[in-house]
Amino acid sequence: MQEDNKKAVSKELQRRWVYFILAILFFAALWIDINDEAAVPLHLIDDTAAVAVAALLLAMLASFWKEESFSSLKRQNNVALIAFVIILAFKILAFIIEFHDPADRADELAYLPILVALIANRFI
Repeated sequence: MQEDNKKAVSKELQRRWVYFILAILFFAALWIDINDEAAVPLHLIDDTAAVAVAALLLAMLASFWKEESFSSLKRQNNVALIAFVIILAFKILAFIIEFHDPADRADELAYLPILVALIANRFI
């Protein structure tokens, strides 16, 4: 029983690391996109919202970093999952809005598979 608990905690710790690293990457990449799309305010909404969600997620993960009980890790990973689902929703909405502009559509296409794989990581 103790071995199963260690494996479960280890798996949740690994997921938290994946969420933390990808939240940092999304924050940095979307920050660059915000600077690139500054000319069109409508195109800034999704990136700005996604940066805000990623920043909140990073703050939450950093504040609970020392908590390593299974229930705490599970809660942190569920919150991270919800945050990435929100970012995915913003990116899908942006893809629909920016569909007719090939220059702006390209950044959403890069994020969608990563977000889907990240969300699938929670269930694997």
